[in-house]
Amino acid sequence: MTEKDLHKLRRQDLLQLLLSQSKNVAQRQTELETVSARLTKQTETVERLKKRLNEKDAQIEHLKERLNEKDRQMERLKGRPVDDEQLERLKGRLNKKDEQLERLQTQMDEKDEMIRELQELLKIKKDAKTLNFDELLEVGYRAAKEYLEEKKGGKGKSEDIEWLF
Repeated sequence: MTEKDLHKLRRQDLLQLLLSQSKNVAQRQTELETVSARLTKQTETVERLKKRLNEKDAQIEHLKERLNEKDRQMERLKGRPVDDEQLERLKGRLNKKDEQLERLQTQMDEKDEMIRELQELLKIKKDAKTLNFDELLEVGYRAAKEYLEEKKGGKGKSEDIEWLF
């Protein structure tokens, strides 16, 4: 609408135009608040996942320290006469620790990937309508489900995590 057309409108028409724009702004504000609430909730979920990931990192570091200590013990024992049975037992224990470290590293990599996916989904775009929270909820739901299944040894049920959302 040009300025000339705007001047031709009656006062009542201008008020109606202003009223409709105000309603539109109020509706957009409500949508923005809803989107912001969802974003806050998802950000909190990401933070919880990051905290768990940091805890796993600490566990891995602790296990690495223990493994290094065992390596030092092995170095000290190399000069001593050791029977083959004891040596095999020590090798077996070290191999188990190596396998455990590999499993933990794989889990950490998977969790890092989940966090990257969540962070990509959390990028706010100029138009709030383009942000797809259903996808974000699905990724968070899958991450929580996988985490619980890991903790229960693959026996987790999807309804066990409904309380998260």
